[in-house]
Amino acid sequence: MCEVDSNSDCSSVFISGSNFVYSSKLSCHYQEVQVTEIGLKEVPGAQPQIVRAQLIARDRVRCDLGERSAWKRSLRVSVSNDRQTPNAQYQLFVAYDPICFTCDSTTCVKQTGVCVIGDTCVMPNTSSIYDDCKFCSLSNPTEWTIRTELDRCKDRVNEEDSDRSDDDLPVPLIGAGCALLALLIIVIVGLIVFLHRRDQRKRLERNQRYGQTNPTYMADPPPFYGAPIVHVDVRDDPAGKNLRLDRYQVDA
Repeated sequence: MCEVDSNSDCSSVFISGSNFVYSSKLSCHYQEVQVTEIGLKEVPGAQPQIVRAQLIARDRVRCDLGERSAWKRSLRVSVSNDRQTPNAQYQLFVAYDPICFTCDSTTCVKQTGVCVIGDTCVMPNTSSIYDDCKFCSLSNPTEWTIRTELDRCKDRVNEEDSDRSDDDLPVPLIGAGCALLALLIIVIVGLIVFLHRRDQRKRLERNQRYGQTNPTYMADPPPFYGAPIVHVDVRDDPAGKNLRLDRYQVDA
């Protein structure tokens, strides 16, 4: 049994036994169980964990259990010398907050008449260690209550109520904002698609108007498709005084 308080977080357990071997394979094996008002129960899905054991003495090892629980933690713990075969005689380790629970070697009963704020159990009328204007009131056992009997704390009551109201507002506002943003994105995407298709249609009409759908006109740079070109027949007019259009250009 280990009581969680300011002096101990119960993150380690000491196991007594015999025939421990000092080696890198000396290990602690533990598995989570549940100690309730009626006794020991298995925890569905709980998997055995293995950590390296520290040999403290010939008949004593230390197991570091890593994470701690602010309320209660129940484990079956055993030791092996080879990291594979734990001793069949498990020891029950129970770490608990005595403000929250009353525990013995086989059962744990949850205390009544206490506040449970966040993950901490608080005795009635106990002030917060961070703010002495806040205390545990059994009329509001899941949140801190403002001390209205202190003049310097009275104004905090309205502030707390305002904060709670503000906390409730963002939920519908965020939902409406997300819906509006989604609608705006749909409109923008639709407009982009519309403009793109319109440009494609205009480009196709322009190409058809000037014959650019013919493969001949796909060259780069494109051929000239303006007005007929004035042609000079240099054989009849070496000086270039008589300019006339080619017959084929006139016929065209």
